[in-house]
Amino acid sequence: MNRSRYDELVSTLSCTLMRTFVRVVELGGVTRAAESLHLAQSAVSAQMATLAQAVGGNLVVRREGRLIPTEAGAQLYQTSIEVLARVGALDTRLRAATSERTRIVRLACTRTVCDRMLAHAVALFGRRFPEVTVVVESSTVREALLRLRDGRADMMFVEGFLDEPEIEVTPFHVDRLYLALPAGDPLAAGEGALDFEAVADRPFIMQPRDSGTRRFLEERLQDRFTRLTIPLQLESNDAIVTCVEEGLGLAFLSEAVLAGPLAQGTLGARTIAGLDLSRQFAAALRRGERPSDGVRLFLEFLRSDYDRNRREPVAAPLVMK
Repeated sequence: MNRSRYDELVSTLSCTLMRTFVRVVELGGVTRAAESLHLAQSAVSAQMATLAQAVGGNLVVRREGRLIPTEAGAQLYQTSIEVLARVGALDTRLRAATSERTRIVRLACTRTVCDRMLAHAVALFGRRFPEVTVVVESSTVREALLRLRDGRADMMFVEGFLDEPEIEVTPFHVDRLYLALPAGDPLAAGEGALDFEAVADRPFIMQPRDSGTRRFLEERLQDRFTRLTIPLQLESNDAIVTCVEEGLGLAFLSEAVLAGPLAQGTLGARTIAGLDLSRQFAAALRRGERPSDGVRLFLEFLRSDYDRNRREPVAAPLVMK
């Protein structure tokens, strides 16, 4: 890159442009990136064009329906990740130096963790520690991870395994998935584990591809997952429950999601023989950083006795964005 081109790139780059580019690469398209950033598609396209002009060439190419980074794009992506992480670390240190802001804890989590675990825990925490404000952003695993990396979140919560070298993960609760069936299904009334072949040809209602639960199921089922017929993909666990209740298909759902329908008698739940669907809910922090007092307090609250905490009555609201 010649000097004039380098100067143009340096004068053009900003955290906003880098964050947009990272989101486009990780989500594989401008439309999905725009949705996750709450921007117009034209705005994201314009930012990508600005970056391409500054670099002097294409940063992404379309391949099999996804935008894939070019060689220059791959370098910009990696550098952007590093820069945004450093900016996030600086923000954390500045907040830690300001006592007023240490009373704000920003959490990023997947929808399952937020809806079925974190909302209740945050409410209980707010009742015990009213001086700490907790703000929760619910999204996909990729989006939550990006928020943690670039410093917009202090801590991330995820179900299942997270293999990221720059992230330190602390498990705090074991969850388990079960096969959910309509209450009137002949298989719902049986006892013991079902053979996979007994349901392999049935339609399944599944979570989206970028959800933590879907990723976990793909890892555990492996080749068996590719055999499943999936006519519907829904983000909402409540919507999946409704579809199963109406007989539109089967689903793999968390014990926390199934608690209500099982008590009401609208669903049945079975295990699959030879298939371990237990997973860990985990808290994730940026490795090597000292968390604020508020973050440490919230994490210790979860570690102390999660099962006891989640059974207490809720008496505080959850701040949602």
